[in-house]
Amino acid sequence: MNNTKQFKFSICVPSYNRGNKALTMALQILPEMDDDWELLILDNASELENEAYQKIQELSESDSRLRYIRHDVNRMMHGNFLASFNLALSPFIMLVSDEDFANTDMIRNILPLLTQFPSVGVMRGGISPVEGVKPQNSHNRLDASYIRGQEALMGFAYANNYFSGTIYNRQLFFDLGLIEKLTNGINQNAIYPHLYLELLAAAVSDVVTTSQISCFEGSSQLLDCNRPNSYSGPYSFGSRVDQFVILRDATWEAVGLVKQPFDIQLFATMYLKLCEKYMFLITRVNSNMYLQHRVHTGLLHEAMLYICGAAISLYPEVAPFETYLFSEIKKIHDKYRPYV
Repeated sequence: MNNTKQFKFSICVPSYNRGNKALTMALQILPEMDDDWELLILDNASELENEAYQKIQELSESDSRLRYIRHDVNRMMHGNFLASFNLALSPFIMLVSDEDFANTDMIRNILPLLTQFPSVGVMRGGISPVEGVKPQNSHNRLDASYIRGQEALMGFAYANNYFSGTIYNRQLFFDLGLIEKLTNGINQNAIYPHLYLELLAAAVSDVVTTSQISCFEGSSQLLDCNRPNSYSGPYSFGSRVDQFVILRDATWEAVGLVKQPFDIQLFATMYLKLCEKYMFLITRVNSNMYLQHRVHTGLLHEAMLYICGAAISLYPEVAPFETYLFSEIKKIHDKYRPYV
């Protein structure tokens, strides 16, 4: 039953070729939801498991809290991420993978706080595995709050690789023009659109992390486009380098939103955090995959040192920090020497 009813909260589930997962999730979550919440399932023109998606459509006809939308064409993951903001009918949304389960108790607990503190743009809770599921993306979060600008950028940016369970102040993002910026930058930031959005959000809105569990990690069902042991984006070395440069540009954009004149020292500090993130990904997270494909991790480690230097060398604005920057990049390089 698709309608124009306004809701207080939306659980948004981008889905592709995992109709059985999405149906299982819907059947579990709907009985736990309040009457003024919606469960928005966005089917990205799936080619598989369409019988399950049809059952979701039928279920939506009898429960006004469930909305099922099937896109005419596959918008890819980044397009479906953007669609969550454009199609939700509430001021606050939680993005959840179709493999996972939103924690309705946590939503119920924090919803009054989101209303009470409208300057909070992003809230990130922990993720805990469903009983019997081997954790892959589960993690804990501290109870912390970060004031928009330098504090939020330094305390939160780059830290949210897995979007599932993240809560966004959708209405605030529209008011601040962030969804317009996301729309304009969505294709360039296709691999990690949420990291781009969260960089911009941290620049102009407050960020809160909480030890409360925001969602439960379900069993994984890998898609051909997202296999960590396959030498393909987003895990290949070339893709990692592309992501690094794109997030460097996003960081420049975000720092420019904080204040004028441009805070070049903040950008330099954020750049070092970005270098550390990608040195870690390449020499720790993805190293086994590279070895499986007979790519020498030690030489990749050396290559990343030069990439970190190359991607900052042509910024004349950082000249006063150049010696410091290259010294710190070398320290990061030494910290993440590969184990083999």
